Amino acid sequence: MTERVFRVLDGGEEYFEHEVKANETLELYLLLLAKSDMTAKIRVKLQTKACAKLRIALLAAGRHMVSVDYLAEHETEASESDFLLHGILADGATKKTRMETRFEAGAHGAKGVEREKITMLDESCRNQCLPIIYAAEEDISGEHGMSCGGIDATAAEYLATRGLSRRSILRNLLRSDISYVLDGLDDSEQKIVDNYFRDFCEQNHV
Repeated sequence: MTERVFRVLDGGEEYFEHEVKANETLELYLLLLAKSDMTAKIRVKLQTKACAKLRIALLAAGRHMVSVDYLAEHETEASESDFLLHGILADGATKKTRMETRFEAGAHGAKGVEREKITMLDESCRNQCLPIIYAAEEDISGEHGMSCGGIDATAAEYLATRGLSRRSILRNLLRSDISYVLDGLDDSEQKIVDNYFRDFCEQNHV
């Protein structure tokens, strides 16, 4: 059985705690809109052969602080967790992420992945990421990856050869990042994301 959750958050503090039972799957999709300082705390406990897919898209602008605190706890064998965050920072926004995957004793064959990609649209933005993998069991697989920077210059140059304007290139590349991380949404949910993304671009002259 698969439990699927989609939420849009625009400020304040939100706490998500899920226990994924044996042989079940959780898919959590979050769109974070930093209209003020905000914190998202996510805790997932996984039983035998349970799976958790966590996908977060972040749009942050202005002098706001966004904090994402993620913890996956693998307590028994053959469970899997996959955390992916793609974010866009503009106009002095700051983002801090703490992502931790814990493999407790007895979590034989468990797998955990932590990944983050942040695109910063100006030099006044700040990004911090703290990845943690704790292993009390040897037979596990844990990995993390991070990237932070500006727009992909190679992709931008290619799109320019197709006759697109600079504004269209920027929007296409940014929307592609958001689409990738929220790939599991249905058409009506994607329209909601499109509206928020368009508003974000217009407000930040993208």
